[in-house]
Amino acid sequence: MKKIFALVALSLISCDDGDLTVEEISFDDVNAQRCAASNVVYKLNDTEALILEIGSDIDFTAAFLNEPTPAGTPRTYPISPSNRVLYRSYNGEVAADNICGTIPPANPSVTEEWNATSGVIEITTNTVKSPNTNLPGGERITAYRHNITLKNVTFEKPSGTQVYQTFNFGDYNATVTPPAFAMNPAQLQQCPASGTLFNYAGSEAFTLDIDASLIVNEVTPLGSPRVGLLSGTTNRLEFTQFVAGGLTPDHFCSDPAPATPAQLALWVGADGEQGVGGIVEVTTTTSGGFLHEVRLKNVTLVRGNASFKLADDYLLGTFITN
Repeated sequence: MKKIFALVALSLISCDDGDLTVEEISFDDVNAQRCAASNVVYKLNDTEALILEIGSDIDFTAAFLNEPTPAGTPRTYPISPSNRVLYRSYNGEVAADNICGTIPPANPSVTEEWNATSGVIEITTNTVKSPNTNLPGGERITAYRHNITLKNVTFEKPSGTQVYQTFNFGDYNATVTPPAFAMNPAQLQQCPASGTLFNYAGSEAFTLDIDASLIVNEVTPLGSPRVGLLSGTTNRLEFTQFVAGGLTPDHFCSDPAPATPAQLALWVGADGEQGVGGIVEVTTTTSGGFLHEVRLKNVTLVRGNASFKLADDYLLGTFITN
C-alpha cells in the first residue's frame, strides 16, 4: 500500500510500507504552538502531530528571536539527538497534553513515528503588522512570524529512510503586545541642560534631541511651522520600552541615566527626507509664555531589522518657554 505525506501543500510519496496504513497527513491550516514549560514547538491535526524540540544546548529565545532575519540569512541549527524533529500518528485525537505533559496521558497511544536523524533546521523571522486604528496611517507589530524549514533532512521511519531536500515545517507566530503610545501631549518636558524633549507614560517614553534652532521664542507664521529632519545626531528620536514603570524626569535629564527601570526595547526614528517623512514640525504661539507644539510627520521607528510607521501625524506634545 502507498503512503502520502502531505505537509504544507507538499505531497511526499513513499514506497510500499508493509502494514502501515496512514493514508494522508495534512497540516496546511494548522498553527504551530509552543509548550509552556519546554522548548517544544508542535502542530496538531486530529490524530497526528509534528514536533520540533530545541535542545538545552541552544537558547530557545535566541533561536526564535523576535527580530527579523536578514534576507537570505536564516538562523540555522543542525538536527541532532537534542534538536529533534518527529512526526507521530496516534490511535485517537491528540491534544497538547500528549506533547507537553510531564506525564503524557496513556491515551491515545502512538501508532507510528518518523524520526529526523540528520539535516538542518532553518528559522526565518518576519514581523506581522496591522493598521493602528488609534493613530491614522500608523502600524502595529502584533507578532513575529518564525518560519521553520528543514533542509536535506533524513527521516527514519518503520519501513526505512526517506530524504527531502526541503521540508516546510510551517510557521510559529510569537505574539507581542504593541506599544500603547498613551503619553499626554500636555506633559512634554525639556531637560534644562541638554535641551532634550521627553514625554512618558507607564513603561514607555519618547525622547527627542531637538535642534535648538527649532525652539525659538518667536511666534511662527500661520501654517508655516519650523521644520527639521530626524537623523542619528540632530533631531535624534528614540522610543523606549522599559521593563517597568516608575519613570521620572531624572531618568531623561541625568547623565548617566539611572540604571532602573531597565530598557526592554529601544526604537530609533529613521532618518528623515524632506517631503517624504521623518519630519519634525514646531509651531510656536503665545500662552502665558511661548507655547511650542511639536509634531512628528510620517515617522518610522526602527529596531534592528524591524520597523513600523508611527503615524501620518503624531503630536509629541506641547511645552512652554519664557
